Amino acid sequence: MATKYVEWGCCAKDNETDENLVDEKFIKCTSCGQSYHYACLSVTESPNKSWKCPTCLSCAPKVNRKDSTPIRNVQMNRGNKRVAIGSPSPPPIASNKDEIRTMIRDIIKTEFNLILTQFNKTVVSTINQEMEPIRKEIQEVVASMSFMNDRFEAFEKSQQFTVEVIKNLESENKELKNTRSSN
Repeated sequence: MATKYVEWGCCAKDNETDENLVDEKFIKCTSCGQSYHYACLSVTESPNKSWKCPTCLSCAPKVNRKDSTPIRNVQMNRGNKRVAIGSPSPPPIASNKDEIRTMIRDIIKTEFNLILTQFNKTVVSTINQEMEPIRKEIQEVVASMSFMNDRFEAFEKSQQFTVEVIKNLESENKELKNTRSSN
């Protein structure tokens, strides 16, 4: 299979011989002989037979033109590339939004839990510091009450003993009176 050598003026690099590029529709400049793809020129059908490329047109004298507008330099870029067959389709945007929303929600939840934990520790620490003097005072009151309770129980025992002694003495006194009156 013989390959054709074509001098490209548009998209082909270094005028390489490429069968895919040669097989596409192209047009040849009548002035310089360079070839241009229809897709690079954004045309669908062949222009007239005396077609000149944008480079040759910009170099041509502007005698026939009645305006003084300069011709801008047109770059020949190949159009959008065709999508490869069997290429994966881009993921739907909605699922990306849902994933991002879920990730943000998880991050916020984690941060909120950390802040809440720190807040709880701070509150507990502050309450413990404020309650420490009260706790000491309560312990002192409990110790004092315990001491007073012990003293009260000792006094109560002493009084019960005294009551019993008095009863015994009364009983002896009664007996003595009875014995004396019987004598």
